[in-house]
Amino acid sequence: MGITEEKINWIAEQSYWVEKKRNDVMYHPKEGEEYYYNPDNVELGKFKVISKPVDNTSNGMQAMAVAPVDKNGNVDYSHVVIAYAGTNKDDRLDIQTDIQSIGFGDRRMLSDLETKTFRKSQFQTALSFAEEIEKTYPSAKITTAGHSLGESLAMYVALKRGYANVQ
Repeated sequence: MGITEEKINWIAEQSYWVEKKRNDVMYHPKEGEEYYYNPDNVELGKFKVISKPVDNTSNGMQAMAVAPVDKNGNVDYSHVVIAYAGTNKDDRLDIQTDIQSIGFGDRRMLSDLETKTFRKSQFQTALSFAEEIEKTYPSAKITTAGHSLGESLAMYVALKRGYANVQ
């Protein structure tokens, strides 16, 4: 039972569902829930959300980790996908990250212009989430994925941790 690039890209699309303040999605993924890759074609299989999805309201980073489920309901923890949500044009934190990652890099994000205070960047939060998943599933092959800003986070984490990445 493998996860194809097509399925990984679909999972990356679903990472946008994690953001709680979005009201344009039917539901938000929760730890332990199983979802079909394509509800219109259940033969494609499904995946299970294997950790609590992250919706970091201080810096705007959203992510979820999933593993495939076979037709008998067995979860394959040997291959985990971490999907990062991309830019939400209505989220000022995402826009700030897009702009500030160019100027300040991966470590910090300007929190308050007047006081010149910084907060942990989405890049650092994304890396911390991946490290938690790796500790929980140490023998898993981990693949990262995302779109837009999410793919920047995914590539960053993949490079830092030596994971595979699918664009």
